[in-house]
Amino acid sequence: MCDRVSGAGVVGMELYDMPMDIDDLAFMSLIACLDESTEALLDRMRDIRELNGRKKAINDEIDRLTRALDASGAESDDDKVIVPGGLGLDAEEGNSGGLGIRSGEARGLDDLGTTPTFTRKQVQDRIESLRRKLEDLGSNSEIALIDLNRLMSKRNEAIQLTSNILASSHQSAMAVIANFKA
Repeated sequence: MCDRVSGAGVVGMELYDMPMDIDDLAFMSLIACLDESTEALLDRMRDIRELNGRKKAINDEIDRLTRALDASGAESDDDKVIVPGGLGLDAEEGNSGGLGIRSGEARGLDDLGTTPTFTRKQVQDRIESLRRKLEDLGSNSEIALIDLNRLMSKRNEAIQLTSNILASSHQSAMAVIANFKA
């Protein structure tokens, strides 16, 4: 079930040397398992939040490039398209010159060298590349959600077991009290 039991013990005594019954040990194990499952759930939720942030950034980049393409009125693959901000940055691809554009590919800067222009084909290729990345992130997101669901099921199972142990202990204690009264 879980690998560790924490927060239980008496100074100078090992956990398994302490006077306790199996219900106590099982209860402490389940509490430790709940603690671990909570951490795992939080980690998975952080991963999903990060994936969603990356998906949003890619969608924003696709929208920006599509607007530049539409505003240009370019019809053939060799027509020039002004893309304010260039084709973006992508740390994953290791390109400092822009998303999907290797050094020297971004040509056609105006005389001042401040307005990045690209061919219609370069912009379309970049949009397609971003769409493929978005599909990959969507698949990863689905897998993360399935894993999150699995972790939540395990946690709910541990909570149910803990609840059953507490109910059993309570019933045993009430039976002992009832015997003393009789």
